[in-house]
Amino acid sequence: MLNHISTIWEYRDFLAIHKSHLDVSQLKLLKSKYRPALSKLRKLDISLASVILFLLYSHTGRPAVLVRSFVLMNHLKYSSIKLWCDDHVNDSLLQYLIGSFNSPQSFITKKKFKNKPVKSDTSSICDKYRNGTAFDRDRLLFTM
Repeated sequence: MLNHISTIWEYRDFLAIHKSHLDVSQLKLLKSKYRPALSKLRKLDISLASVILFLLYSHTGRPAVLVRSFVLMNHLKYSSIKLWCDDHVNDSLLQYLIGSFNSPQSFITKKKFKNKPVKSDTSSICDKYRNGTAFDRDRLLFTM
């Protein structure tokens, strides 16, 4: 039943093992903003409630993660489960805190945007067309 990080010791081992997968900014947040939450979750022993949880969940469920999720949600003062779920899906640090962190899937690939043109490039293009150069209709979008 409570096969996914079921005991307090398994949860603490999970935190220790996966801490190396966090980046510098996440570690700073862990030490500042999330420090009280982490302390609360490290003390929460889900196995004490296993008799009650056994009756409410299937054998394949992960109630330990769910209970930690609700505790963290309450600690961070989320009032909307939908908002919590949206934030949880996109934030690997929240996933780490509740024990559902998967290091290969934790980092979302961000779109890399091209650098903005330097002001001198924009000015030279503008001057070029002010001086009477004809627009290149095939490359109009590029010119703009």
